[in-house]
Amino acid sequence: MFIATSIGVLVLLTALVYKFILEPAFFSPLARIPAPNLLSKISSRWIDRKRLAGEIRVIFALHQKYGSVVRLGPNEISVNLLDGLRTTLFGGFEKHHWYAELFINFNMVTLLDHESHSVQKHYVSNMYSNSFLQTSDDLGSIADNLMLHQFLRMIDSAACDDRTIDITARAFWREEYRRHWFAKYAVFYRQRPQERADGEIEQWCVAMCKAAEGSMRSQKSGTGSEALDHLVAGHETSAITVTYLMHEMSQRPSLQSKRREELMTLSPPLQYPSEGSNDRGDRLPAPKNLDALPLLDALLQETSRLHSAAAGSQPRVTPDVPSGTSIEGYSNIPGGLRVSSNAYAIHRIAEVFPEPESWIPER
Repeated sequence: MFIATSIGVLVLLTALVYKFILEPAFFSPLARIPAPNLLSKISSRWIDRKRLAGEIRVIFALHQKYGSVVRLGPNEISVNLLDGLRTTLFGGFEKHHWYAELFINFNMVTLLDHESHSVQKHYVSNMYSNSFLQTSDDLGSIADNLMLHQFLRMIDSAACDDRTIDITARAFWREEYRRHWFAKYAVFYRQRPQERADGEIEQWCVAMCKAAEGSMRSQKSGTGSEALDHLVAGHETSAITVTYLMHEMSQRPSLQSKRREELMTLSPPLQYPSEGSNDRGDRLPAPKNLDALPLLDALLQETSRLHSAAAGSQPRVTPDVPSGTSIEGYSNIPGGLRVSSNAYAIHRIAEVFPEPESWIPER
């Protein structure tokens, strides 16, 4: 009896060792993909710890050392090649459940399957199209008010007094609002969805939805969640990009002069107050004319490349297909694996962007 029990325990231990150590480390289709260490082949604890401290630069360093495909865990790989990016992000792979953990209620971010996401996207994508943004009277009025009556007026006043200003913080926020909302967002940013569910920022989004209730087409909770997502994603990414653009431009006076010359080609010219008029409420140049400025486009593109406002991974899940998935020469990759690319690493592929750590808008 003792011998039979011992043999049974030995068989069980052998099976467990094979399933959780030998198979993922040496016999899995992922075994050929380079990994930083043996632990990462058999457990996700290594990459989970790195994520707590910030994974972006860690993953970039791994790609620099091991190549375009790296194994981060027993069921996770990272891809840093344009063809691989097309396969994972634009090849119909479903989104990873990580997205569903970002909000309590559904929105376009939390919808995981491709079909549901496409339906939701249909309702909002038009509002972000160039044609809509460039012809919207409401957006035009808001832009005119912010730029002509606040932003440019503030810069003109500071220039006359020969003083410096924090234009990103003060241009669009009155002092009392700036202190209040920045303090609220500092807390909001670190909270989990359940912790911030009834917070002031969420309630503000709900209040906006109630005010627009007559034109709502979906559930209030979903619309409020969608508004919160757009609010968080829109203001922070814009602030990061503008801040880095100003930082880079501040070190290049000659480029500032070229940028000013380009702006002065617009009609009406982008200056304050408008030439030949005592009325400071003239409209801004047409958005399509701003959009067509080549230097402005180059500055924004290069800033977005080097200082990406959303540099993190965009995880997807490999599909369950009989023959498995092939990614950059690695075949028979099973379904259900987490696969991702991050903008920080993609934007630093030297073959695509020579001198990738340099800000070179002329490229």
